[in-house]
Amino acid sequence: MIVAIEQAFERGLVTLPWMDAGTQARAQAKARGLSNMVGYPDRWRDYSQVKVERADYFGAVVAASRAELAREMQKADRPVDRQEWLMPVSVLNAYTNPLTLEMAFPAAILQPPLFSIELPMAVNFGAIGSIMGHELTHHFDDEGSTFDETGALAAWWTPAARAGFDAAASCVVSQYDAYEVLPGLRVRGKQTLGENIADAGGLNTRTRPMCDG
Repeated sequence: MIVAIEQAFERGLVTLPWMDAGTQARAQAKARGLSNMVGYPDRWRDYSQVKVERADYFGAVVAASRAELAREMQKADRPVDRQEWLMPVSVLNAYTNPLTLEMAFPAAILQPPLFSIELPMAVNFGAIGSIMGHELTHHFDDEGSTFDETGALAAWWTPAARAGFDAAASCVVSQYDAYEVLPGLRVRGKQTLGENIADAGGLNTRTRPMCDG
């Protein structure tokens, strides 16, 4: 499913009138280079050294905190572990990491009603598929697009393409600015732009803002 969504995203890039061929080629290369982490990691963390006593909750919390601190400190001066999961598989969520060009979908989110092998694929694509598209779009939203196909922070879009993106993004900002949650209380479209673009991208196979800007 993820590969099919990524391929559809690539095809959609060439239909964007404001993105030039050079930027499109690099964007497609970035989409092809994403790492998809699904279900659970190949290598589990070892917590065998953490002592947990049922009658000592405070002590268990301290032991777990110390173990986590030690694990993080051991990363110093070492290469980035690109196989590391930044979220437990028991968490019903998903995430994107622009630095390592990865998307993760823990086992907890791959459950009904979001996904089931017993459901028609159209239902799965409409449910978990929209979330996959959301995370994929994050790599190309107002923040994710500032990281190139290697995960480096770089200005890899041409000025014209960036200007076109900003113009399209302003349409999304205006769309969400108009939403009134409560009388007199409106969404701040600029502040929520990244999530709004990702939501639109996850639901729109044309990879354009839902306001069609």
